[in-house]
Amino acid sequence: MSRAFFGLFFAVSLFSESSFWNYSYSYTLKKDQVARIVIKKDYLPTIEKEGILEFRWTLYKADKLVLLVNYEGFPTQHLIEKRYRRDTVKVRLFGDYPSVSKEAFAIIRFRDFKNKKATFDVLVRDPEHRMEVRFK
Repeated sequence: MSRAFFGLFFAVSLFSESSFWNYSYSYTLKKDQVARIVIKKDYLPTIEKEGILEFRWTLYKADKLVLLVNYEGFPTQHLIEKRYRRDTVKVRLFGDYPSVSKEAFAIIRFRDFKNKKATFDVLVRDPEHRMEVRFK
């Protein structure tokens, strides 16, 4: 009985996780190549109508990667690696969410490094559908 319940729970959790993200895209970037994501906001209280999320990597050494992220003119630097819970960067896209479950954010996940190119997955969560995302 418990194995059947566990199997059903596992199947439901896999299905619900795939619908958790509203947008997803993969990038393979060379050093200092910029990935650009245009976020069109259709929400009045925000200052910017269109936000630009840019990121690039500059150094890969000892299985660690330096990632530079710029969202709406606010630059940040992150040191990430291919280990669990150290391979992602979270970028909050709106600052006015009423609860944590309704927060809009983007995750940049470092997946692999081969042939002097880094591969990233970008996942965007927008539970209230307040924006349009275009990957470039």
